[in-house]
Amino acid sequence: MATRIEESAVVESERESVAATLGSFRRRVGIGFVAAVLANLLLLGGARVAGVAAFEPLGIVPVALATAVAVLGGAVLYAVLARYTARPKRNFTALATVVVLASAVTLNFASTLPGATTAGVAVLGVMHVVAYAVVVAVLTDRQPLA
Repeated sequence: MATRIEESAVVESERESVAATLGSFRRRVGIGFVAAVLANLLLLGGARVAGVAAFEPLGIVPVALATAVAVLGGAVLYAVLARYTARPKRNFTALATVVVLASAVTLNFASTLPGATTAGVAVLGVMHVVAYAVVVAVLTDRQPLA
């Protein structure tokens, strides 16, 4: 169990880290936006090459728009947490995890759409996880950026 002094040092270190990275926040959001959209479009292309039948949510425009909305929503959430919480990286990661798990409910709805297949719904689920992984990695700065 961490002492109050150790916990205070961790919180202060995270605050300083967030303050330093907020200067590059727009850049990180842009990188996350491009990376997540491209990753999901590549996944969509791979699914089509593999013969996964396309249905409404697996179009280029819906995939790009939904991914873009997810990234921008994550950026707004992270900015709010950075402003109002002592541990924004930890809190953002936890909330983003809850959101991606809750997004599994939408997969049940997607499975009822005309043309939906098990493989198509599985691809959608993987896209949710891809967007989550990119957004969390980039916004919390958990990987090196050049």
